[in-house]
Amino acid sequence: NSPTADMVCKPPSPALSGSLARRSPESVACVGRSPGFWRNHESAWVGIRCGDRFCDHLYPGNDPAFRQVTCMDILVPKQYDHQKVARHIMATLLNVTSGKIGYLSEETVRAMWREFVTTGSYVPTAGAKPWNAADLVLYLESTQKGGDEAEQKDDDEDSGGGGKGKGKDKGK
Repeated sequence: NSPTADMVCKPPSPALSGSLARRSPESVACVGRSPGFWRNHESAWVGIRCGDRFCDHLYPGNDPAFRQVTCMDILVPKQYDHQKVARHIMATLLNVTSGKIGYLSEETVRAMWREFVTTGSYVPTAGAKPWNAADLVLYLESTQKGGDEAEQKDDDEDSGGGGKGKGKDKGK
């Protein structure tokens, strides 16, 4: 398995698809949003509050920064997340909890992050080549293309590092 830049509506491993086999493809939500969307649309958050600490929802690893940062703040590029994995994992978790993607579970997203933060890579399926940070981000980004083009430009990576997002809910 290798990551892709096209929109992906499936888990990185066939073994993770379990309950998907019992559903028709049309019934699986596939409208994931980017970190920029989540940063600017607090009212769309479900099950996670923007003021919650990142470590309340995802394993912080050995980096003390991940124990202090909030879920909202991790969506803004950080030096200690220079590979952008944490911000895309947070966006993916928000996509799952809000029902915007239905082919990954919260447990799968947490396991992806835990494996990456502890080993420096993620193995999508037994025997597969491990994904480095760039591979994992490419896969996560491919699950976050459910918005329109203007929404995608809302993201810091495309807009050159806009604002911090607090209080900028645009009501989508």
